[in-house]
Amino acid sequence: MLNLDLAGIAVIIWEIYLKEYPMPIYEYQCKACCHCFEELMMSANDPAPNCPECDCKDVEKLMSAGCVRAQGIASGSGGFAAPSCKPSG
Repeated sequence: MLNLDLAGIAVIIWEIYLKEYPMPIYEYQCKACCHCFEELMMSANDPAPNCPECDCKDVEKLMSAGCVRAQGIASGSGGFAAPSCKPSG
């Protein structure tokens, strides 16, 4: 039997939810004031947001780097498990 506290259960539920319903964070840059900002988009069909600095509607979606977790894969206990693959060489 797993011995999880409420926070551990919440982490597991959130990870399952994100696998089923991913919500990417997009980076934008305003063409009027050059302000860069991030926006959590619930759907790829959502319209681009207005600039939070000048409220301009003319923003450009930027290409951003992906997320890499160097410490391994998150485990249900809140820690990290080592990747199962072995380095070649």
